[in-house]
Amino acid sequence: MKISREFRVINRSFSFPIITSNFSWNNRKSVVLRERSARGDYVYGEVAPTPSFPNQPAISQVIYEANLWSKGIELPSSNSLLPAISCMRSQIWQFDLGSKTKIKKSILYNPDAELHSINCIKKKIGLLPTKDEVVKVKNWLDKIPSNCKVRLDPNGSFSTPELMIWLDEFKDEDRIEFIEQPLPDSKRQELFKLSHVSPVPLAIDETVVAMGGPRNALENGWNGFYVIKPTLLNDWPSVLNFVFKMPGHSVISTVFESPFGFEAILRMCKHSRLESGVSRDIFKDLDSELVSHHEKQLFSPSVSVQELDKLWHRSL
Repeated sequence: MKISREFRVINRSFSFPIITSNFSWNNRKSVVLRERSARGDYVYGEVAPTPSFPNQPAISQVIYEANLWSKGIELPSSNSLLPAISCMRSQIWQFDLGSKTKIKKSILYNPDAELHSINCIKKKIGLLPTKDEVVKVKNWLDKIPSNCKVRLDPNGSFSTPELMIWLDEFKDEDRIEFIEQPLPDSKRQELFKLSHVSPVPLAIDETVVAMGGPRNALENGWNGFYVIKPTLLNDWPSVLNFVFKMPGHSVISTVFESPFGFEAILRMCKHSRLESGVSRDIFKDLDSELVSHHEKQLFSPSVSVQELDKLWHRSL
């Protein structure tokens, strides 16, 4: 059977804006690749350029190269489609739907979120002057369930003196699982040194992308958690192998992909022991979604490739 290739540009609006210290984000535009192998089965991959992350291609470049790829034209070894192509080539799509695993998930805080049944929540910080925000976060912690783990994410906006204030103020707060990417990647060396002595656990996110994957960070001395966004990385098999070996330090996270890319993310989540950042509440248009991706309890795998195929044709 002849190999066939297709791609689709997907543009979706969020049900609420994502506001960080660096940007406000209201919609997601991405490119999904679909390929039928010689065996006749389909696999999917997605390229989803994300604000504030390093090495992100322009969506116009992604579309241009996807058009070439769909026609079978060979691309240069370094191209914008590598995250999607490596996803399609990984074993993600071979996972048996008959052996589903429950996924523990973290939600992204928004004022309308119901917190009484949440075990882990992520809150964006770095939006106010440090002293004011420390007080605000302490008051907020008093209002959430006492057994809820918290991840604080300033998106690399802190200066070193600001970070030291946060570490001192929250060194005895056991509910804080980690502070995510507190310093920009430009201060990588300083951040890596701090990971060995910080009284509050630290995680890297943007730095994982800047370094080309979590393994490079580990080999260069990182001593903390890894927030891994596979859709922004060029080598899914390598990332999957890392999560196999470091399940207690790997947090798998979405960048608000389409259902096709999101299913691939869910399939990687089964190999992490930590709550994954895979909330889908930001999309409310269920006609373009898969119901199982919006269930309170998520599973890995969640749907079959055949169900993705149906959605592909339904959304034409």
